[in-house]
Amino acid sequence: TNPALTSIEIMPYEEMEIRLTWDIPNVDLDLHLVRPNGSYYSETDDCYFGNPLPDWGVLGDRRDDPYLETDSEDGNSPETIRLQAPEEGVYEVLVHYFDSRDAKEIYATPTLEIRAEGQVLSLDIGPKLYGPGKVWKAGVLDWATMTWTPSTVLTTHSDLGGPPVNQ
Repeated sequence: TNPALTSIEIMPYEEMEIRLTWDIPNVDLDLHLVRPNGSYYSETDDCYFGNPLPDWGVLGDRRDDPYLETDSEDGNSPETIRLQAPEEGVYEVLVHYFDSRDAKEIYATPTLEIRAEGQVLSLDIGPKLYGPGKVWKAGVLDWATMTWTPSTVLTTHSDLGGPPVNQ
């Protein structure tokens, strides 16, 4: 008559998790995690929809590779990147407004949740992104010190060296 419930969440000790959500449906924002000393939209340095499982660190060891767990093209679910065993260094996080699809409103406000070792380091509401090609340089995560440094810098996909027309 009095059942008890115990819920246990087991989190890997060194896991990094970055989760992106946004406020309006039918737009496609993309989350990017750039490795230390890496570059945006690189086939080896950037984890995003076009490179959802890059091989970082020890070749073939999945623990040191980030992976795009979810890619939401309509804003109805979060985009999440996880990295079980990050190397020490400074990671850059960016949000790219990829497409407005069939959205009635094109102004999207992104929100990022940064987690490290199972703890929330930061929950940041970004600047309003007002159309395809805009990029929020959301901040940097120094894994050695577990320090998140947010940013409100807006730029464009082309200024960062991304391929033409959101390819």
